[in-house]
Amino acid sequence: MAADHFCVPLCTSVARNDGSLSFHTFPKPEALRKRWKVAIRRDEGPFFTITRKSVVCSKHFRPEDYKYTPVRRTLKQGSVPSIFPWTLENMKSRKAPAIRHPLMPKNSNSSESPTSSLLDCDPHEEEEDSLSAQTQTDVSLPDTQHLLKRILELEKEKDLLKQQLTIERFGLERFAGNDDLIQYYTSFRSYKLFRQFFEFVKPSASNMCSMYYACANAISLAGRPRNMALIDEMFMFFVRLRLGLPEQDLAVRFNCHISTAS
Repeated sequence: MAADHFCVPLCTSVARNDGSLSFHTFPKPEALRKRWKVAIRRDEGPFFTITRKSVVCSKHFRPEDYKYTPVRRTLKQGSVPSIFPWTLENMKSRKAPAIRHPLMPKNSNSSESPTSSLLDCDPHEEEEDSLSAQTQTDVSLPDTQHLLKRILELEKEKDLLKQQLTIERFGLERFAGNDDLIQYYTSFRSYKLFRQFFEFVKPSASNMCSMYYACANAISLAGRPRNMALIDEMFMFFVRLRLGLPEQDLAVRFNCHISTAS
């Protein structure tokens, strides 16, 4: 076992009786084995061949690469050696990239920089933070899609309620699909014929002076606001002529004040 450490350059570890070190053979999966070879900077060839005795000692693994039991520790599946002399030197000599914080002035000479903390940052922790941020982004996307879907459902529900309100309200549109009821309430043979008559009289009907103003000495320039559509006023008029319903009954049917029905 003592000579097996030569697969890792610059490593001087040897097997010890106290068990402070553990030695790990190369994994069998080709993809993971290739990652190990890249990590230790060795290529197989005339001077190096991976055998069942080729090992990497525990000095080159991080504590979180292991799983522990009361009696032993073993490498987690997919672990890759990452601690080497050259990686430690690179971490010490590496300079943080000059990244300006969005809230920092361009010519700021402050001794504290948002990038200063990167010097002491573990690259593995950076990777984990990046993965965590990506996970949060991925989680937020379904929430946004669910919200948009709910908005569309509410819009459809609103349109359906408006249609239902139109159908339930006593007025011309409620009987648009039933010519027999149109004839019963107005004497017109069909809804289409009633609409054609309305379009014919609409220009004059829009300028008519109501009985309310005819009885008054002066007409307000602002005019009396309508609380019913003009076509429903005409429909009410023909219902009154056809069936002779009292004003109170018309006010209840059309959901208006009795003065409007009069």
